Amino acid sequence: MRASLHAIAALVVLSSNALAQTRTDTPDPVGKVPASSLPPPTPTPTPPAPLGPARPSTAHTPIPAPVEDAPTMWIDRNMTKSWELGGPRPFFSAMVDVGYLYLRPRIALGYGKPFHNWVGIEANPSVSAQSTGGYAGLRLDLPNFDIRVGARQTYSFNRSYQAPNTHYNRYDLESTEKDRTFNTTLETEANVTVPIGPGVILALASLSYLPNVPNGDYIYEETLRVMVQPPWVARQRLGYMFGFGEHRQASIGPAVDVLEIPERRSVVIRAGILARFVLSRSFELRGTFMPRVVSQDALGLLESDFTELGLRWRWATASP
Repeated sequence: MRASLHAIAALVVLSSNALAQTRTDTPDPVGKVPASSLPPPTPTPTPPAPLGPARPSTAHTPIPAPVEDAPTMWIDRNMTKSWELGGPRPFFSAMVDVGYLYLRPRIALGYGKPFHNWVGIEANPSVSAQSTGGYAGLRLDLPNFDIRVGARQTYSFNRSYQAPNTHYNRYDLESTEKDRTFNTTLETEANVTVPIGPGVILALASLSYLPNVPNGDYIYEETLRVMVQPPWVARQRLGYMFGFGEHRQASIGPAVDVLEIPERRSVVIRAGILARFVLSRSFELRGTFMPRVVSQDALGLLESDFTELGLRWRWATASP
């Protein structure tokens, strides 16, 4: 009997050893099975990519701060807010006034800060429904003051030289008895602005000389918009512009023009409103509404100043 029990125990031990040697793929719960004996883990299948363009991950990508009024190749990179900022340098600039029945581009070559503080030369071709021509001259532009000196030529499409008279009306200007006007005007003009109170005082003074009008004839000067007995015309303007907005980007106010023609002993007075709304450093809306209130002639709107009712665009080359 004892021998039988010993035989059974021996068989159990042998069976246990055989089972341990044939099931090495089963990990030991306490970690005693060597890692090298384990099969490699089965990789998790990667889900297919969604259709459409790939979208980069933003988990660790910083979001750039918004750039306000970012400089471009068209504008001085130092100028982030207005033409007043940035350093002086040689520049080429352009300005275009476009509105109801007129187009006035202007180009300039100078040194300084364009449209704010500079000196140089400028040219101003112009086209309107009544005439065409151009201006060229020198300009000094400083904060609150600018002065220019130059010459302008004008060819009228439908105005003729006029025989001397003490009084003219619109029908006189439609006469075709004489040649169409083609004249040169030499002129100088100075502008002053004085900030005071909620706005600025505007002052303008100009002197014009017409040297080539045929002897004895009068002429309607297209830019000054008065009938002139050559050679002199003097002009003065005084106004006040009220500013509105955080940066006074909008302004409007009254103004008075006085034009004197010494040889005719004539005075023309206009009074009205000037308006301006700055959209950006490159764009602004402008309006001039100054009807004639005193004159010895009866030219109606032809003696009034409605020469600005439109958009102004500015551009200048960037710093080198």
